[in-house]
Amino acid sequence: MSVLAPDLSPVSTEGLNLVRTVAPLFEPVTLAELKDLMRISSSDHDDYLSRLITASRSQVESIIQEALIKQTWQQTANRVAQEIKLYVYPLLSVDSIEYIADLADTTDTWLTWPMTNYAVGRSSIIARSTWPVHRNWQSFRVTFKVGYNDHPDNPTTDDITTAQAAVPSDLREAVKELTAHMFENPEGVAAVAYETVAKQFGALPGAVKEILDGYVKWEV
Repeated sequence: MSVLAPDLSPVSTEGLNLVRTVAPLFEPVTLAELKDLMRISSSDHDDYLSRLITASRSQVESIIQEALIKQTWQQTANRVAQEIKLYVYPLLSVDSIEYIADLADTTDTWLTWPMTNYAVGRSSIIARSTWPVHRNWQSFRVTFKVGYNDHPDNPTTDDITTAQAAVPSDLREAVKELTAHMFENPEGVAAVAYETVAKQFGALPGAVKEILDGYVKWEV
């Protein structure tokens, strides 16, 4: 049985391109927690269930545009306003802002804009004066980390447990419920995995839909 893992597909509108560059190191729920919910004692489906946890977590993140466990994203744009909105939440840190200054540059030489030249808010970045001059096409990018807990890059068991506990309990429940649904309805997973957010949301089981309804950012 194969798994088609839905994911946060790149957002691309008016020159905005958003891609994940570093995936989460672990999942917000454990295999043991899931099996307890599903009342499964056998280990026959452990590998498959583990893949489904990843798939359901990815779909939940796609629908609500949030990262449950720390991951790194890169947002690239043609032009930027003084305040740049970042489209994955919750923001942990901004790693860098880079730009291509030379309009005639054919080698895509990225320069780093000093951190002292901008301020970081809850979900945006604001230039203290102006942003650097850059060419128009895909020449301004922000690399940033998002998630509910800023765990170390080499997390211990305690770090993992703390990071999982930092995820809202209803979102963790949504991941478990959606995983169980995927296990029981594999055909439905493949059918909506790469649909629009609205169609993905509409195909969710009722309990999961009720949880995520309070998190969906329909205006984005």
